[in-house]
Amino acid sequence: MTAIEDRLAAARERYLASLTQKADRLVAELERGDLTELRTLVHRLAGSAALHQLDAIAEHARAAEALCVEPEPSGVASTITDLVAMLQAAHAEVEHSHG
Repeated sequence: MTAIEDRLAAARERYLASLTQKADRLVAELERGDLTELRTLVHRLAGSAALHQLDAIAEHARAAEALCVEPEPSGVASTITDLVAMLQAAHAEVEHSHG
């Protein structure tokens, strides 16, 4: 690996390690019912997940973002719950590979 590839791999590892914190924050904002903050979080998550080639997470985050701005945001809770499960699974894969 080149130095740049090593740095990119290290950045991805740090990102994957942060996924449980992101999941916890999503749950907290969902429980508070703060759709504005929730929208901001899933918007950022969609971008960062795409950057790290976590396409399924990015797509699900975009779907959650769209639901947050609906006049009647039904489905937000289940979409966020699914997204949290995806984040936890991605983090668990990293932990298992370093296990």
